[in-house]
Amino acid sequence: MRWKRKRTAPTVTELTRVEKVLERDLAVCRHLGPKTCPVCKRSGKPVYFAAQTVAVAKALMATNLSPERAPVLKVVAVAAEVLGIGGEPGSAPGK
Repeated sequence: MRWKRKRTAPTVTELTRVEKVLERDLAVCRHLGPKTCPVCKRSGKPVYFAAQTVAVAKALMATNLSPERAPVLKVVAVAAEVLGIGGEPGSAPGK
């Protein structure tokens, strides 16, 4: 049996799934920046993702959730927390 080290960086497949979920959510998609973060495929070819997408995927991995299999609502909730979207209930401007 081979020893596997714990992965700390998300794979291209996981990032693609997180990116699709974030781009479909209207509240989150406005907070995504340009795709400037390179992530290498196994073949060595770079694929570019938004830095916010990588941050959300890393936050999911930090909570022991697979970015590829996490429920959509959990991905959006983590994205809102990481990107600072929303706020405390009742903290609307003007109150």
